[in-house]
Amino acid sequence: MMNGRKNSEAEKSAPIRAQDAELPVDAGNREKAAPRGGVVRRIVDRCLAISWYVNAVLLLSAFAWIYWDARSRRIIELSREWVTGTPAVLSEIGERVRNGPFIGIISAGVLIAGISLALMLLGLFLGGQRFRSMRRWMLFMALVAGWLGLAVSWPEVYWLGQLHRFKPTLAAAEAMVHRLQADWPEEDGDLPEIGPFLAYPKGAPTTILPLRWITFPQSELRFSAIERTKDGALRFELAGDEAGAWLEWRPNDEKPEPFLSGLDTAYHVTRQQKIAPHWFLVRYRTSAGGSIL
Repeated sequence: MMNGRKNSEAEKSAPIRAQDAELPVDAGNREKAAPRGGVVRRIVDRCLAISWYVNAVLLLSAFAWIYWDARSRRIIELSREWVTGTPAVLSEIGERVRNGPFIGIISAGVLIAGISLALMLLGLFLGGQRFRSMRRWMLFMALVAGWLGLAVSWPEVYWLGQLHRFKPTLAAAEAMVHRLQADWPEEDGDLPEIGPFLAYPKGAPTTILPLRWITFPQSELRFSAIERTKDGALRFELAGDEAGAWLEWRPNDEKPEPFLSGLDTAYHVTRQQKIAPHWFLVRYRTSAGGSIL
């Protein structure tokens, strides 16, 4: 009886011992597999986290670049015109590329921003738990809204940057204004701060066209023409990277108005902002025909 009971207990315990003997083998396999999966997950999560930081930094850098760098406006315009492939646009792009790596850096930044946005979106669906939270969705939408806002409002950002960039130049520009007001030329000639120039119209000139690149004293701000109207206002047509804007001095401190240049071109105000007493930053649209009505 005793031997039969022992044999029965031994038979019952045998499967349990066999299962216990197998557990370390299976656990060991799982322990070997788990670290490999954990390493891959950590690498993926690290890449996703970097993409968030990179995209946010690039967005802030884009705002700062447009605000501070006068070249930004023309580069953005060229990127839009590039799709047309006109010889003039391609030639200007080629010249800027030859003058330095700046175009390449900007292009790389745009590419990285797009890739990082794609990774962020992928992480919202396939990333770890912390990348699939509602908070991450809100942050993603905020970054997308930031990029869309920049795409729409970059001219405003650039305009504010121009207002800031021009202020240090006003003292030197005002000294030039007073000298020109005291000795406005009546014919073609040569002035110390301007060099050789042409004056139009002949006999009673209101427009001075310098025959070389001219900058305001002690600055790199270039201008290509000077206009004087009957109200005593002096307008400097800016050139180079700031082309398209005018720096205008008005003795009565009133807002800029349409005017007719000495070359019979009508200028109509599209935007203006006072930046100091008597000084305005202005943008005009032009029309031929000699009428400002």
